[in-house]
Amino acid sequence: MKPTDRECGKQRFHRKRLEKRAQGMGRRRGRSGQAVVEYALVSLLLTGGGIFMFYTFFPSFINAFQRYYDSFYVMLNLPFP
Repeated sequence: MKPTDRECGKQRFHRKRLEKRAQGMGRRRGRSGQAVVEYALVSLLLTGGGIFMFYTFFPSFINAFQRYYDSFYVMLNLPFP
């Protein structure tokens, strides 16, 4: 049997579709690699920022809470009823 033009067209169509799919896979890998890099950078910035905030502002918050807590004892020890 001799393949008809229509069958050759189908084969050509499928071959082109497979080629496009293979090209698209290469692009997708690049995009997912970019996403991984962006995720890593954002995670690093959030973690680094959290550590910076912890060491910078946490002692101030603890001191403020201690002053607030100590003020209750001052109020309770006042001689006024």
